[in-house]
Amino acid sequence: MATLAIMEPQVTLLHRISNIVSSERSLDEMLGEIIGLTVQVTDCDACLVYLIEKETGDIVLRASQVP
Repeated sequence: MATLAIMEPQVTLLHRISNIVSSERSLDEMLGEIIGLTVQVTDCDACLVYLIEKETGDIVLRASQVP
């Protein structure tokens, strides 16, 4: 049973993320919410998401949360 108790927060987090991704939000809104959850769960100071632009191959900052 200890394993289940340890995994419960992880499963809850995955459920919340899947709800965000399956919603009808824009990509920027989804990334913002996922970053918020990531910062909360990992207790980190900053979180940044970079995506590669399909047309140009450029790496672009799409979402961030910094102090």
